[in-house]
Amino acid sequence: MKKFFLISTIIFLFTACNRQQPVNEKQAEECALNFAQNFFNFKYKEALDYCTENSKTWMKFYVSNISHADIDSIRKVTQLPQLKIQKVEKSGTDSTAAAYCKVENCFLLDSIGRSGRMIKKTVFKIKLVLENNSWKVKLDGMQQYKN
Repeated sequence: MKKFFLISTIIFLFTACNRQQPVNEKQAEECALNFAQNFFNFKYKEALDYCTENSKTWMKFYVSNISHADIDSIRKVTQLPQLKIQKVEKSGTDSTAAAYCKVENCFLLDSIGRSGRMIKKTVFKIKLVLENNSWKVKLDGMQQYKN
């Protein structure tokens, strides 16, 4: 009887530890929206709080390439962008997802050497990963999904 109990307990623990957490769309959506609100309002330091460790390197590179002309353009922006997460989709495993964020009236900084521009309406795909039971944004670039 003791062997049966011990084997049952081991099997239970093994299967419980290997079970992946299901995508919690509400938590993933909240992470993506908090990140987007900070990122698209030029609060990059605050946006870092929602990023993976590896993504922080990308963000620091991005910010280091903001020119004085970009800063002057940002200062002229008078309206705040409107942001809305349209949907969150599971991407392959339960530990990855993608949030599609609709962005309206946004001043978007472009690549190195090009001026930023005002975007009337677009959708960005924000990649998310589950790290230590917390959703984080995984950056390797901001992928514009459609105009």
